[in-house]
Amino acid sequence: MTMEHKKRIITISIIGSILLIIGIILLPVGQNLITKILHQKLATLPDNPGYILWRDMDIPIYQSFYLFNITNPDETLNGGRPNVKEIGPFVYRINITKDNNHEYTIINCL
Repeated sequence: MTMEHKKRIITISIIGSILLIIGIILLPVGQNLITKILHQKLATLPDNPGYILWRDMDIPIYQSFYLFNITNPDETLNGGRPNVKEIGPFVYRINITKDNNHEYTIINCL
C-alpha cells in the first residue's frame, strides 16, 4: 500500500466516524423536531390552513342500509329455515357541520 492510499483510508474513516457521531446525536433531536412540526400543522386550530377544510367538509357522505324481511315467521319459530327477502337500499346523506368544537350532524333521507 502506498502512503497516499493509507491517507485516503484514514481520511474517509475519520469523515465516516464524524458523520456517524453527528447522526447518533441528531437522531433524538430530529424525531422531536418532526413530532413538534406534525403537532403544529395537524392541530385543529382556527389559524391552521387545514381547519377550514375540517370545519366545512364539502364531501358528501352517503350511508346505505339493507334490511331483511323474514317471509315465513311461523315456520321459523317452529324451527324451520327462514326465508328472507332483502329490502333496500335505504340511502341517507349525512351532512356534518362543526362549530366551536361542537359537532352537529344532520341526516337527510334520499
